[in-house]
Formats: sequence, C-alpha cells, structure tokens
Amino acid sequence: MQTTDKNKDDFVVSADHKLCKRCFRVANYNERTSNLTDYDIDHYLKEIKKTDGEVFLVIDVLNPIGSLVKNINEYISPDRITLLVNKVDILPKSIKHSSIIEWIDHITVDYVDFKNISLVSSFNKLNIDAVYDLIDASEHDAHFVGYSNSGKSSLIKQLFRSKRQEVDNVVSNSMGTTREIIKLELDGNTLVDYPGFINKNNIQTKLDPQVLDIIHPKKEIKIRTFQLQQEQLLEIASLVNVIFGTDSRKEIAVQFTFSNEVEIFRRKSDKWVRNETMDLIEVVMDKNYSRNDVIIEGLGIITVRPREITKFNIEVPRGTTIEIVESLYN
Repeated sequence: MQTTDKNKDDFVVSADHKLCKRCFRVANYNERTSNLTDYDIDHYLKEIKKTDGEVFLVIDVLNPIGSLVKNINEYISPDRITLLVNKVDILPKSIKHSSIIEWIDHITVDYVDFKNISLVSSFNKLNIDAVYDLIDASEHDAHFVGYSNSGKSSLIKQLFRSKRQEVDNVVSNSMGTTREIIKLELDGNTLVDYPGFINKNNIQTKLDPQVLDIIHPKKEIKIRTFQLQQEQLLEIASLVNVIFGTDSRKEIAVQFTFSNEVEIFRRKSDKWVRNETMDLIEVVMDKNYSRNDVIIEGLGIITVRPREITKFNIEVPRGTTIEIVESLYN
C-alpha cells in the first residue's frame, strides 16, 4: 500500500488505514475489480439469459439513468425484470412515493423495459418483504444485478435479516476474481449476487474512500437552495464547479439534492480559473419542463428553472457524465 498516488488501487489516505482503495471498494460495494469492461457485463447478462430466473435490477434513486444497465433488454426480456429503486429513504419525506415512481418511469422509458418497479431501502427495510414475496413466488433463481454503489448487496443482506438470518459471504474472499458470482440460499430460494458493474462515467470511480464517505448520503437529505446572481459560481465538495454566466435573469434559484455532508461554497466567477485536467460541460436547459434536474452521476441532483437560466457550465472530473431530465420536483 502507498499514500502518494491516489489514482492507483493500492492507495491509502494515511499509513494507519487498513484497507487500500481497491480493497475498500471490494469490502463495501462487492467490486471484484476496478476495471470491469463492457465485455464482462455482457458475459454476465449472457449467463443470466441461459436461465429462467427472475432478474432484479437495482438502481440508485439519485443516479437513476447512470445506474441503469442500459443493454439489459438485449439479453433479458422485460417480463423477467423487476426494477428496484434503492435508497429512497434519503429523499425528503415530503416527496410522495407515487411521484418518485412516476419520475423514474418517465426518465428511464427510453433505456430499459421492465414488468415491475418497486421503491426499496436496505436502511429502513422499505418493501423488503415485498421483494422476498416476489422471490418466494417464483420457481426459479433470483438474479441481482446493478452498478457499483447502487446498494445491491446491502439489499440482499437485508433480505436475509428480514428472515432472521445473517449472511457473511456477500463479499467474496477472492478479491482478484473478475467473473465470480455468489449463490446464496434463503428459505429454499437461490439468490445470485453478481459483482457490481463499473460505470467509469460515475464520479465515484475517481475518488478516494475518504471523499466517497462524504458524498454518500447517510440520512434524509435536507434540500439546499442558493439565490445566485449572474457571473457567480458554486464550488461543490472541492470536486465540481457550477459556473453561471450572463445568460440568465438577475437572480437564479438553484436547488441541490446532495449528501448533507457535501460542502457548497459561493464564489465570484471572475475568480475561477479553468482546470485543464477536468471536463467543462455546457448544460442547456430543456424548456419543455418547468424545472430541470441536472444529475451529476454519483454525486447528486441540481435543480434549476429554464425560465431563469437557459444554459450554464459545469466543471467535473474528467469522464464524469451529466444527465438533464424533467425534474422530480415538477
């Protein structure tokens, strides 16, 4: 292990840390490797295609499009797929579950077809029993797939705990194995846990464990709103800059759905210096909706009104993807 190059898998924040960057992600997110390729993902889907089992696709409510396995229907028919929208307990309780389902259904329609959708949470056990009932009603294995950090393995652990059973081997001891699946037995049902797929466009793949701990919401998010003037910027967690030019009204309301521990600072944009090692993305608002959600994959959601601003720039770590969708808060 070493403390100098954070881009390498054996990086640790300090010498007294017991887990390197790679082992931290194995232990917490069931990642067997940090470089799963599209070939690996297709390999798993081809294996599932050969079976008759139910498929549970787990996605992150704060990153719904980025955590979708978008080519899953090339291998698996919709009548086998249940979409599990995880971590919904971190959203404000004022948002109705019916609104979340409608939002997810609307923004994912161009990517994945499925037969069922369920909001779940491993933390507060939301709909865990309902998921178990779906598994128990099937005569076939239950396959759990999803991108890393979607909370897939935590859900499986909660399924066992709901039946007063513990499972210790969701994370493999074989850290270097790239094509390993774990089969678990629960009351006569077989659950198949696949390694978390890696989305290299997710900001979390570029961060060390210390920063990951900050940006992962641990409790209900408190929405933060900033009233900004033209030619101001917001610096988010020392990772992202949101730069507002003159293409707006005099005052702009910008709403953030991020972890409560993520710090946001207001700056003058004339103090901003372009970082050539990062990507600068122009965000153009969709005027068909009263509000747009700008989703920074792996970080959270920025909500703005097109009538207040038509476009702005976001500076993100290189390779990070941004999605613009109709807002959850419309």
